[in-house]
Amino acid sequence: MKIGQGLDTDVRNVREIRRAVGDRVQLMTDANCAFDTLVALQLGRRLEAEGVAWFEEPVAPENVEGYAKLAQTLDMPIAGGESEFNRWAFKDLFVRQAIDIIQPDLGRAGGFTESRKIAALSSAFDIPVAPHTGASSAVEVAASLQWAAALPNFLIFEHMFPHNPLREELLLEPLPPMKNGHVAVPQKPGLGIEIDEKALAQFRVG
Repeated sequence: MKIGQGLDTDVRNVREIRRAVGDRVQLMTDANCAFDTLVALQLGRRLEAEGVAWFEEPVAPENVEGYAKLAQTLDMPIAGGESEFNRWAFKDLFVRQAIDIIQPDLGRAGGFTESRKIAALSSAFDIPVAPHTGASSAVEVAASLQWAAALPNFLIFEHMFPHNPLREELLLEPLPPMKNGHVAVPQKPGLGIEIDEKALAQFRVG
């Protein structure tokens, strides 16, 4: 769930969601870099008390010192990495013990080749991978599913539900839907998808 509106508002919203879904559902919070280190630490302690499963992007990605302080102070895992672009940036996070769960974005972090190296490096530090997909197209989601399925240290897959024409209208056959918390990996050749050229033309610019 999205947070970042302030300590009291965020904690109140987490409590309301928890009340609505019960104790059997994990809650992960995503601040989208909304806080400075001190406020993130204060909020993190309160989120821990609510049983939140992880605290995603609590501070700006450039604030590695802040990430390190949070990761080493809180028992709740700190997640991030969607704004990192290569294995050297992730290595810095690992060596400085600044992150507990990484979220590389396949489309930003160098595609399959670089992302596999990032995941291999993270496994050496016992850090799991939860791929970021966000508002990506159907092509990146399909590629991310294939990548995630091959990772020995894969944790969980991000499945977005807001309407996205580039995800929902770009293929001849839609991506597999989520069922009971699981998403199937496409089984056809390549990424397992076929682009609808007519649909693609509608999104082409220039």
